[in-house]
Amino acid sequence: MRRLILAAAAVFALSGGALADPVRLATEGAYPPFNFVDDNGKIGGFDVDVGNELCKRAGLECTWQTNEWDTLIANLQAGNYDAIIADMTITDEREKTIDFTKPYFPPDPSTYISQAATTYDYTALSGVKIGAQSGTIQANYLDQTRKADTDLKGKLDTALAAMKADGSLDALIAKYFPDMGAGPYFPQ
Repeated sequence: MRRLILAAAAVFALSGGALADPVRLATEGAYPPFNFVDDNGKIGGFDVDVGNELCKRAGLECTWQTNEWDTLIANLQAGNYDAIIADMTITDEREKTIDFTKPYFPPDPSTYISQAATTYDYTALSGVKIGAQSGTIQANYLDQTRKADTDLKGKLDTALAAMKADGSLDALIAKYFPDMGAGPYFPQ
């Protein structure tokens, strides 16, 4: 029995920790088509599909949960999840405690104008502990993480670059936002 346990530990060590805890992703779940909870209680939407693809490409096992908008960042900082993927504007205050990945959603001035009457800031979208949160008027940023989560941020940025390069990010944008056209949104 002792050899079996040692062998399992050796396999785990050689695998680079493949049995690590899942990356916990959070979103509000109330902002379609970016994120929503369907009639069966399942989280879905553009942010969720992008987050799932990022996790797949980064070799991460990810789980999802919803959280009230007003406490998304506080719960990220408290360690209740690892990343946020939701529409959130990058502000100086937020940048002091959280990081954002590269942009994952292009700016679209017509969106900002048509949505101007709402309480949301559409000048940029993004979000994930690394969270996918909204960005600035330049673009939307995918992930939001605590400043200390540089490894996760790096993995997500690398996966995001691959999605941009192979056109899969453009395909998701066209799926959820057909009025924006087919892209490319991030020319190489």
